[in-house]
Amino acid sequence: MALEHQPGDIWLKPRRQPLWTLSLTDSTVSSCLPCGANWLAFKESCYYFVLERNDWFSSKEFCANHKATLVVINSEEEQEFITEQHSSEFFWIGLSDTEEEGEFKWEDGTNFTTTATFWRSDQPDDYLNNEDCIARDPKVGTWNDAHCNNYKYSFICERTTLSLDDIKMQLTATHNI
Repeated sequence: MALEHQPGDIWLKPRRQPLWTLSLTDSTVSSCLPCGANWLAFKESCYYFVLERNDWFSSKEFCANHKATLVVINSEEEQEFITEQHSSEFFWIGLSDTEEEGEFKWEDGTNFTTTATFWRSDQPDDYLNNEDCIARDPKVGTWNDAHCNNYKYSFICERTTLSLDDIKMQLTATHNI
């Protein structure tokens, strides 16, 4: 039984020595999953929806350990993508005013004043002077400020998609190619 080559397949070819040659092109990489297992691709980013509930700081640390940040929502399109994935959960996002009240900052350094905002009509309210972290409200898909440590929500990590060079580097590191 002969194997058929399909568009986008990656084949390892044996050589005379016990080495392998891996041929990658931009077209084969673009047809691969650019994010890895359990991550979803949208535009230039990869998203990991973590249903385990954590406080905001533990969620931020989890994302950092996965070379990501809590999600930064830059557009209405991205907000809709996130809402379509899990519409019934509160999710922490990478926005807070933990450093100075009313001065919201995105975790990745993106300028907050240049991004779209999706606040619930009565938010942010800093209820009891203690709400500094932002979560997406599942009822209406908008944002709500919440106490960073008292609430445990699911969360979304975001990182950039892997480039051809990133994939080559990972393969080299893990398979000595």
